[in-house]
Amino acid sequence: MRTWEQLYGNDKEWNEDVPPPLYSAVLHLRNKFDTFESAAAIATQILCYAILHNMNHPHVAKRDLIGKYGIAVKKLALLAGDEAKHRFDEALVQMKPLTTVQAFFSLYIDALVARAQESFSEMLQIATANRTSIASPADWALSQMKMVVRGNNHLAEIWLWGACDNYMPDLDEKTKNDPTKGWGAPLFLHPMVVLPGEETSDEWARHESIMTDYVVGSYVQQRLIRLEYQLSQAKGEAALKLAQAQPNVTTQTAVPKSDKTNRRPAKNDKRRAVIRSVKDAGYTSIKYAQELDARGVKLSPRWIAEGCPSTYEKAYKAGDPWRKRIQDEKSKA
Repeated sequence: MRTWEQLYGNDKEWNEDVPPPLYSAVLHLRNKFDTFESAAAIATQILCYAILHNMNHPHVAKRDLIGKYGIAVKKLALLAGDEAKHRFDEALVQMKPLTTVQAFFSLYIDALVARAQESFSEMLQIATANRTSIASPADWALSQMKMVVRGNNHLAEIWLWGACDNYMPDLDEKTKNDPTKGWGAPLFLHPMVVLPGEETSDEWARHESIMTDYVVGSYVQQRLIRLEYQLSQAKGEAALKLAQAQPNVTTQTAVPKSDKTNRRPAKNDKRRAVIRSVKDAGYTSIKYAQELDARGVKLSPRWIAEGCPSTYEKAYKAGDPWRKRIQDEKSKA
């Protein structure tokens, strides 16, 4: 496994925090984003390759295909916005291999950022419409979009390989055979980092495998940082609007201090505080359940009476409905 896959991959399944009735809707949005990214990657990749190799490629030499992908790239520039289009045009004018690759890769990411923000808004609409099962819509929408984005990290590597050396018409099919295996990144992609023995005036000479991994990782990281930063900004704005739209519960009629029947038992308050502490510490999946057991949190007697296993870990491993109940309890903490 490549280092960037270990650093930037997903640590849980996409549907782990998705209520079952919402599976189809969430999966549809995931597929829409994946389809858009594949199309954006192919269009920018093909024209980048064509310019780098002076249009000498069978897939782009035909006028109709040049027009097809040229129109697609123009649409991406419109989606990305005027500032992104201006950066793209300025970089392309220089007609150097490095600036050409950077221009098309940046346009690909700029368009992807705009589409990711749209997808986040759609995820947020799903969450706010189902607040009985999703306690924090903005956090949930961000988590879902991060998993979509990280699930496509490999496309940045495939894009770089294809733009420099080989156009690939089917990203998904080619990925199965890992076409980038053994590939060496051209020196011009990172001219300031040349290992001893690699010195050459040929900018198309190749880095060794260790430096290729470094170069590829930098492009993967660039894509991920841009997307996750913009998504985090969108999440912050969404959380602010949701908070402003909610009624101020502190202005509602207060429960008289003397009315002890309306107070929650101190034991339940302590239990809830421990659950919240484990949640805030970032524990997820089976590790979340194990940490609750380690801290002495007991399952609800009502669950036990209904046939639930005796510990959080056993209940989580037993699957639904207990796993879902654990997730719901965590969301409400």
